[in-house]
Amino acid sequence: MHQTKMDELDIDGNRADYPPPRAVSGHAPVPQTNTAPSVLGAGDAILHWLYTNPVIELFEGPIRPNPDNVDYQLARAIPGMSPARERLEARGPLTDTSLPMGRYGNLYAHSSSPNIDFSIFAFVPLLIRRALCCRLHSAGGRARFRLTVCGSMRVWLGGEMVASFSPWSYNFEESKEIELELPAGSVDLTVELEDLHERNTVNYFAVTWLSGTEVACSVPAADPERVEDAMRVIDGLDFDRVLFEGGPLSLRLDHTPHFDLQLDVVSLGQMPRNHCYELLDIPEFTLDLKAGADAVTFPHIETLPTGSTAVSVCARINDLLIPKRLGTTILTRGADLNGADISARKAEVLELSKDDTGADVSVAMVHLSHGICTDLTRSIVEKAIRQIERRHDCSDFAYLPALRIWRDYRAAMPAELREKLRQALMGYRFWMSEPGNDSMWFWSENHILCFHIAQFVAGHFFEDQIFANSGRLGRDLQAEAQDRLNRWFDSIERFGLCEWNSAAYYPIDMLALFSLHDLSPDQALKGRAAGLLDRIFVMTGLHTIGGVPTGSQGRSYEKDLLSGPANELSVAAAIAFGGTYYPGMGRAAFSFCLSDYEPPAAAARFAKPAKGELIEAQYHQGYRQHGKLTLWKSDYAQMSTVSDHQTGVRGAQEHVIDVRLAGNPMARLWINHPGDRKPWSERRPSRLAGNLWLPRVAQDGNTTLMIYDLPDDISYIPHTHLFAIAEAFDELRVVPGGLLLRSGGACARVWCSAPLLSEERGVFRGNIFRAETRRVAWAVQLDAVETDAEVDCLAGDMAKTPLHFDAEALTLDFRDYRLNYTSPHLLKGGLEVVHDFSSQIPQVSVNGECFVPWTELA
Repeated sequence: MHQTKMDELDIDGNRADYPPPRAVSGHAPVPQTNTAPSVLGAGDAILHWLYTNPVIELFEGPIRPNPDNVDYQLARAIPGMSPARERLEARGPLTDTSLPMGRYGNLYAHSSSPNIDFSIFAFVPLLIRRALCCRLHSAGGRARFRLTVCGSMRVWLGGEMVASFSPWSYNFEESKEIELELPAGSVDLTVELEDLHERNTVNYFAVTWLSGTEVACSVPAADPERVEDAMRVIDGLDFDRVLFEGGPLSLRLDHTPHFDLQLDVVSLGQMPRNHCYELLDIPEFTLDLKAGADAVTFPHIETLPTGSTAVSVCARINDLLIPKRLGTTILTRGADLNGADISARKAEVLELSKDDTGADVSVAMVHLSHGICTDLTRSIVEKAIRQIERRHDCSDFAYLPALRIWRDYRAAMPAELREKLRQALMGYRFWMSEPGNDSMWFWSENHILCFHIAQFVAGHFFEDQIFANSGRLGRDLQAEAQDRLNRWFDSIERFGLCEWNSAAYYPIDMLALFSLHDLSPDQALKGRAAGLLDRIFVMTGLHTIGGVPTGSQGRSYEKDLLSGPANELSVAAAIAFGGTYYPGMGRAAFSFCLSDYEPPAAAARFAKPAKGELIEAQYHQGYRQHGKLTLWKSDYAQMSTVSDHQTGVRGAQEHVIDVRLAGNPMARLWINHPGDRKPWSERRPSRLAGNLWLPRVAQDGNTTLMIYDLPDDISYIPHTHLFAIAEAFDELRVVPGGLLLRSGGACARVWCSAPLLSEERGVFRGNIFRAETRRVAWAVQLDAVETDAEVDCLAGDMAKTPLHFDAEALTLDFRDYRLNYTSPHLLKGGLEVVHDFSSQIPQVSVNGECFVPWTELA
């Protein structure tokens, strides 16, 4: 198995290295036999559907500038309507009422969520439509259903269209109820799902039976027994481990197959954006599942990419495909960095990476820095050129390394490729106020910085030349970008970063700031870049334990939470502080290695506390104290939270509590309110990353209290949960009132006001513990331990000191603490616990000394 190198969509919306999807041609009759009908209870969604291949249309809107609505407050993005969505609204819902045409050659067989989900990340605007079909069985009569959709759906009963629901609320679901007159016997229910996909687009629907005549549903299939068997296998198929560090890796089956079954397997690369359409993948090998098996060994583990890795499996029953995407974390190819100082570690990484075969343009940058320009190097640069020319979303991340290549290494490339790169750099759209009809995202903190630096440096490089998209001279673009950059720095230096501690976006900030630091002709901006890099590395050092940065985050993704030492921020931290280097996530790291920038000594000092040392920090980040951060850290454990952060409102990617025990780099736990039930989803928040509804959080030293008050709304998942990779801990013990987790010399004790239910299916079985109630309180406490007897004593203490949670008053009493959901103030012994959140610069104490800015400690 090889790692997919060319993971982009081409201009027609197809994967560049794979053939296009099969054309939708003609209507194939739905088979007249069925899988076993499943009776729907009130509130049950129809989970299994046949569906067609997608019809994909590049859907660009009118070329025009957008209003420049960035105010540099940076708390929330306000993008406005994209040209493509403007075109879609002008087109309006489809009016053809005939049944969709196509062959129903695929089967959706996932029961983890009621939503039939086809969410993807699209780099260019794509209009995607597909038809789905199931069969309803009833004695006849009226039945009431709820339609839920992100996007647009139309519904046919038999051959008659009975509903059209096109809210097109980008990434937000809407629902409506309909009543259908069902005939006695069987009838096909057909749904057409359509949406405009731009960037991360959540696209799904659900059909839920509410009341009326009893309804059963089935899937029409030519070989119903084998299809039913394969459906159950695929639905219950997953990796046996969420964390792979060595030994055999297996696929575990919840359902023992009655028939032999073949699975096509495709490596999709690192989570989450490398895979758009399950039908575009070329199988790399086939697994044979034998009847009666409960597991199968997964071969070729050594070729799976490091980090959070996606794999697609697809069962074939005659011409019917039943796909599923799986994920696991691979931590098998790390290299310890032995350099005594940062310069030596930079040199080590560059040497280790000169034979890297990844697809990111930063890999080509490293090749060229060694004087290497192979066919692979040229193909990587050509891919980056296509991304820049086609203005893929996130192409600003490729543009910055391309600028460094132009300045430092263009002489090593063939003249033709060099000229293509020059034209791509000069044809770019640098800001929303320039003409364009792309889906590039200009509005978030990290993208604003990248675009401004791209414009500033490119304008400097080509100051006397006219840029094709704007028709302006480079020096004019440079002057404009300089003003915008100064406004961005003014905001950040005053308020801090709203994407605090983000394992996804700190590396993007680093990539941008290294580019500005190294390529800027302006010494003042170079100095501002260095100053912010200092602060980012100090905050990263403060939140690093056991060589891995962790902590509460302004924006988080499952891929980063689950990849631990192999995510981009961890790789940069390994260079800065020492640690293990994992290949494949070098975008910021390679720019770091090629830069002469070095972090302040305080950053490394905070990253590695001495034995017995206690470090605490308090500060705020983001516009108008967007997040109030508290850190408690020893050599054996670390706890990080954000408090008073929009309590009681809908959240997104905020990771509000993070706990790490130093005995294992993956011994980590957190609590969140999921935004989705589906693993590895594109939703923000997803199942593990972020909070759909934000809690009240308060921390005092090694103790944190939390209260959730979830809305009584069908669109909200009515539980919160704790996630911890059980195998990363020495012990995970269920105790009265909660959980005890031990790793090395530390214990994390977790209390919950509701009974905790362990996940029993899928890759996260034994790693998720749910509290199935809308009002719930949690408490977490860290302790040092040396013996089993101490652990037993701590476990016994939990039963003696339960939580006291008043769900009506939303008040939590724990030991001598009291927290009320409506107040940001934590009381201890009746007195308010005082924190110093007055500065965006971390206020740090070491061994109980008074809180002072880190610059004074350094």
